[in-house]
Amino acid sequence: MIGNLQKRSLALLLVLVICTSLGVTAAAQAGVTVPLASTSEYIYNTGTRGTVATALSENALAFYRENGTSYAALSAYAGGTGASDAPSSALYNALQTLMRDAHDTVTSYNGTKSLFQYTDCEGGGGAISSFYSGAPIGPSWDGGWNREHTWPDSKGLGGADENDIMMLRPTASGENGARGNTAYGESSGYYNPNTASGGRYDLRGDVARIFLYVYVRWGNVNGNGTYSTWGTRGVMESVTVMLSWIEEDPVDTWELSRNDSVESITGTRNVFVDYPALAFLLFGEEIPDGMTTPSGEGAARCDHDNFDAGTAVAATCTQEGYTLYTCMTAGCGYSYKTNITEKAAHSYRTAVTAPTCTKAGFTTYTCAQCSHSYVSNTVAAKGHRFVGGICSVCNAAEGAAEKVTLSFGDAANRTAISASQQIWEQNGVKVTNNKASAQSNVADYIDPVRFYKGSDVRIEYPGITKLEIDCSGLDAKYTDGWLNAPACATASKNGGTVTVIFDAPTDSVTYTNLSAQCRAYSITVYAEAAQAPACEHRNTAMEGAIAPTCTEGGHTGSTLCLDCGAVTDAGQALPARGHDWIGATSDAPQTCRRCGTTEGDKLPDADDTPDAPDTPNAPDTPNAPDIPAKDHSGCSASVLKTLLNTIANFFRVLFGGQPKCVCGEYYSA
Repeated sequence: MIGNLQKRSLALLLVLVICTSLGVTAAAQAGVTVPLASTSEYIYNTGTRGTVATALSENALAFYRENGTSYAALSAYAGGTGASDAPSSALYNALQTLMRDAHDTVTSYNGTKSLFQYTDCEGGGGAISSFYSGAPIGPSWDGGWNREHTWPDSKGLGGADENDIMMLRPTASGENGARGNTAYGESSGYYNPNTASGGRYDLRGDVARIFLYVYVRWGNVNGNGTYSTWGTRGVMESVTVMLSWIEEDPVDTWELSRNDSVESITGTRNVFVDYPALAFLLFGEEIPDGMTTPSGEGAARCDHDNFDAGTAVAATCTQEGYTLYTCMTAGCGYSYKTNITEKAAHSYRTAVTAPTCTKAGFTTYTCAQCSHSYVSNTVAAKGHRFVGGICSVCNAAEGAAEKVTLSFGDAANRTAISASQQIWEQNGVKVTNNKASAQSNVADYIDPVRFYKGSDVRIEYPGITKLEIDCSGLDAKYTDGWLNAPACATASKNGGTVTVIFDAPTDSVTYTNLSAQCRAYSITVYAEAAQAPACEHRNTAMEGAIAPTCTEGGHTGSTLCLDCGAVTDAGQALPARGHDWIGATSDAPQTCRRCGTTEGDKLPDADDTPDAPDTPNAPDTPNAPDIPAKDHSGCSASVLKTLLNTIANFFRVLFGGQPKCVCGEYYSA
């Protein structure tokens, strides 16, 4: 006989073995998914170009779960039979409704400049990746890159669709210009997106899936009535090319992670990145056998029953820590993450740039681990402090004017001599004597120079404010002609010097049709000090970016020019995102997946009856009354109920009772 203590010990051991087995089996079969990425701020793209995505992220799974749909539900809708009727199909309408209704935040064209640091970064932060080549650009708006409309703006965009960050991609200026608005395709006259990287990256599937997003989300099926969608006048060569690119260039982790990042900003996703097989169904085509997709939907499924021992990945300032389990079945590659830990804090180093007389000061914070940086603590330019006309800080002269002289007596200054024209140049001053209408063609470049009656004399120099014409010792009849100054100036004579003062700076002055012969030894030009060229704001940084939370608004941040201190883009306010509730369960109340706030109560357990207290050495209970023999071979129940009943029967027999059928009747053991 087995004692009561031995019975209880054996029972507990059996329960532990069964529960452990059930838990491991369920996890392996269901595939534990990647937990939600942190959404306390916008999500950084942590994927890698070229690494095929073999599992959907938890953000993707949550998106479809919370929008009440799935691949199975979407693929049940009927698609079209080709390009002509796909836009009128039930599947097109379902996909458009899903992406449109989830799209709760529309990005502005200007605002995307500061958002690309999340969606298109490499390694979770730092430099932005140029779309076509993968070359690092930015993240400052420095003029070396711009925003590529993968669906060209000139081919039917007009409104919020042309500002959608899902479609806009940061691209080096040269790459953007090389593509222009040429349609994507393989034939002559089309643009292959792999050109810029020399084949290092395969972007054919990427552009095909972006194309489909705009085609469905924004309804751009005919270029808004202006351009066709297909062919050289459109955006994509053909349905055949598009679908072949989707099959041949599967989604990589960089593209999938960008989908997560864009969702954290706009609320919507590109369905064709998560479920590429839907593209084939939309146009009435068979899904290619064995096509690789992030979810595995549309391709042969693995049972995922052969996982490795797991690889621990430590948290950094750009990504959470986790343990990665990968299915080792040949050709599968499915993986999932558990034991998620929060990102580590950035470790910033500071560099202070002091303000100068003309430039603002600021502090640059750069993470020693990931190179993420931002600028803060801006200090206005000090301004000059002039003492006796000289700045005591930087030694700049106050109101300094340029003074240069052209001497007519130096033959080296004459650059052209002819019967009709003579030119002198020295120190940037240029004097041209056009004498086609003059009364004499005598070579008049002797010292002093002679400008005969009827000549046109033009004096050129940037920013002329005053002329001093040296006529020392010359008879008045050879100098008074200089007093007939143009209408924009006032002339006077003091001794042998004629002074001409201009009402406003000018780059040239012309004495037209001299009324009398004029002579001079030299002309001295006074001009405004050369002004520094307008700042092109090539060296910029973001300042004051605040990610919105569920309850408080944020700001895109302003763009600060580090060269001149000017704010080149004030940015824009971002509305509070609102809570993103996950429904209550028996384990937790309604919970916001963004901030963790809970609301309400847990759901009651499916079985509200409390467990009976353990009663040691319970007295033997009489056997259940004998039941006439009955054939229970035809009785059936769910797998779970059958399993639980089997366990219960084990205990009934162990403690001397009779087994019970799933139909509720006892029977003889």
